[in-house]
Amino acid sequence: MKLTAAEREWLAQMRARRCKDGHLRHDARLYRNASGSLWLDCVQCVRDRVNTYRRRVAALETRAV
Repeated sequence: MKLTAAEREWLAQMRARRCKDGHLRHDARLYRNASGSLWLDCVQCVRDRVNTYRRRVAALETRAV
C-alpha cells in the first residue's frame, strides 16, 4: 500500500502508542477503508476478534444440528 509522507508520519505516531486495550501496536495491521481513511488494529485485537467470531459461529452450528 502506498502512503503519503503525512500518512507515514501518522502511522509512526500511532504505532508508538498502545491500542485502547493496552496492547502494543509495533506489529499493527494497517487498513484503508472504502472512503480512503487509514486505520490500524494491533495483532492481538484482531486475533481476539477472529477467535470470538469463530466461537460464536461454532456455537450456532452446534445448536442448528
